[in-house]
Parts: sequence; structure tokens; C-alpha cells
Amino acid sequence: MEIGSEHKYWKDVKTVEDALLLVEAGVIIKWKEMRTLKRSLSEEDQGTVLRHFAKRLCERSNDRLACEIIVESLLIWIANAINEPLIAAFLDQLFEEENHDLACRALVEIALTSEVAENSHDEEIYSMAVALICELGIAIREYDNRYPKQFTNAKEVLDHMTTYLLSVSNNNNTCIRLSLLHYFGYICSHKPDKTSFNRIMNRFGHTVLDHLFSHLFNKKSEAISLQFLLENLPFTLEADSNCQRILHETFKYYMLKKPERFALFIQTFTDHLIQVENHDHSKKVMMQHIGALFKVVSEVNHKTLARELLIAIQKFESCQFKDELIEHILGDRTIRPMFRDLLSQLKDSGGSNQFAESVAQFRSPKRGRKPSFSRANNIGTMGQVTFLGGLEIAKAS
Repeated sequence: MEIGSEHKYWKDVKTVEDALLLVEAGVIIKWKEMRTLKRSLSEEDQGTVLRHFAKRLCERSNDRLACEIIVESLLIWIANAINEPLIAAFLDQLFEEENHDLACRALVEIALTSEVAENSHDEEIYSMAVALICELGIAIREYDNRYPKQFTNAKEVLDHMTTYLLSVSNNNNTCIRLSLLHYFGYICSHKPDKTSFNRIMNRFGHTVLDHLFSHLFNKKSEAISLQFLLENLPFTLEADSNCQRILHETFKYYMLKKPERFALFIQTFTDHLIQVENHDHSKKVMMQHIGALFKVVSEVNHKTLARELLIAIQKFESCQFKDELIEHILGDRTIRPMFRDLLSQLKDSGGSNQFAESVAQFRSPKRGRKPSFSRANNIGTMGQVTFLGGLEIAKAS
């Protein structure tokens, strides 16, 4: 293909054919050119261009310079678009090409180690690079589970990817930390070896959870923060004892600072968790957390919170561990007698409705519409990460 004199720069692109010519020629996109490109090309045309990037990355996987040009242009494009269907188009095409395993290795190495020409936007590009590699890893895992042995060297590519992603876990960027939490949580879920997830949680878990919960109790950000927590907190409940200490301290802090909204979160999360399949261990650990929080509310004599926590425990009526937990709490003589009596009523109740009536004495005197969280269930992980990562932390007050 030859490039006409009028189409040597991305800012001159008017059609998808113009864009494909520049991909072929190896012309790097500049950040400021993306504004014009997004106006000139439809989303379908942009998907065509990203598929072309995937084809050429696989074809040129042994040419380091050519790969660097493709990857930098790709990262600038998706950092400006933040469009998950476009990323899906790129990944779908990548998996269909020969040499996709070599291309994935090159993509990981270049995206996470190479310097970019756009120095003024290097942090945005780098955080998007990490997010893209995380999406790639999850896509490989899902593809390999669905079509065994169709993705060449899937395990080796994932191991390669994990090594590079762990190397960036010291980065303080919130977008990067959220991406890593989701990636390692997903990759390690239901596996006995959770070393990678435990490592990143021990490095920045407290900070990230604090960020998420602070925005859970902010009206402008609660919907997306709630969605991220619902999707990722079950992974955290699978982690080691130190991660559970971090989670307990976060729960305790926000429960005492924002009791009404935290109680609403506990009910919302419990309703979600009991519906999630193959997370029996997470359900057991969550009940243990609720039991530990019950001890805290007994210490501060907060009757309304006690009621909410007991109702949350009752929701796990199909879980065998519930009765064991109740017996354990009843045996703790540091729990106030009034709260143990409530727990005894839960143990002896014939069902959820009967127990709800027995704790009616602790209902809030407030009247009005039942409180709830705003919801944003249609936003993908990358959209959640980009939104939440762009927010300053706002401590509960």
C-alpha cells in the first residue's frame, strides 16, 4: 500500500481506509490527533482499525521496532476511547491470528516496559497499558477454559504476564492498583495457590479498600464503587489471614463512621454473595467477618447495627457454618447479655420472618422511603477502574 501525500498524518484521516494505510506504514498516533480521529471514524470503523492493529502485531511479532510502534498507537487509541467493545474487538482478532502467543508476549513486554513518545501523557498511557494487559490475561484464561488447547501456550503466556504485572504492583497509581486487584483476584479465584493475590493485597490492599469504601459513601460515586466491590470483594474473602485483617479494619472503620450506610452495604453485599455460585468459602469468611463486627457493635452498644448484622447472618440460612458461628458468638462472654439474647432468638426462630419480628424493637425510628444504593451494573471493569482511579480519596466524616 502507498500513502498519498495528503494522508501522511493521523490528523488527516477521514476514512477507515486512510487509517489502515497509516497502520501499514507504521505511523505513530499522537495524543492530540485522537480528538479528530474519534470524530472522523465511527465506532465500527474504530473497531476495524483495532482489529488491523491485532493482525499486524501478530504478523510482525518478531520485529521489535514495528511492534513498539503498533503498541504505542494502540495504547494512545484506547486511552482516549476507553471503550471496552473496541478492546474486545482487538482481543478477538488477536486470538484468531497465527503467532498470537508471540504477539501477546511482545505486547506485555512493550506495554509495561517501553517508554512512550507522549511524555506529557505517560501516566495515562501506562495505567491504560496495565489495564489492557489485565484484560488480555482474563480473556486468555476465559478463552482457554472455553476452548482448551486452542490458545497456543496459554499457561506459559499467563505466567509470563503475571511476572510482569507483579513487577508493577509497587506503583502508586490507583487505576493500576484497581486493575491488578481485579486481575489477580480473578486469576487466583478457586485456586489453592493465591500467592500473587495475597502479595498485591498486602502491598496496597488497605489503601485500595479505603479508596473504594470512601467513595461508596459518596452519592456521586457510590454506584460504580458498589459495582466494583460486589464483583471483587468475593475474591478478597478468599485471601489469606492478613488480607482478612485488612478487610476487618476497613469494615470496622466505616461501620462506626457511617453506620446507616454501612448497614445498607452489608445487606446489599450479603444479598449478592448468597446468589454467587462456587463461592462457599467466601460466604463462610463473610459470616466470620459479620461475627467479628457483631462483637464490635456489642462493645459500643449499637442496637440498630446489631439488628442489621443479625439479619445479615440469617440470610445465610442455607450455609451449614451459620449455626456454628451462632454457637461461637453465644459462647463469648464479652458480648453484652442483651445482644446474646438477640442471637438466641435468631437461633431459636423458625425462619427469617419470625426473627425479623423479634428484632423489631431495634428498628430505626426514621420514616420514609427505604434507603438504597444507586446502581451502575452495565459498566465494565475498565470503565469502573478509569472512573474510580480518577477520584481523590474522600475520608468518611
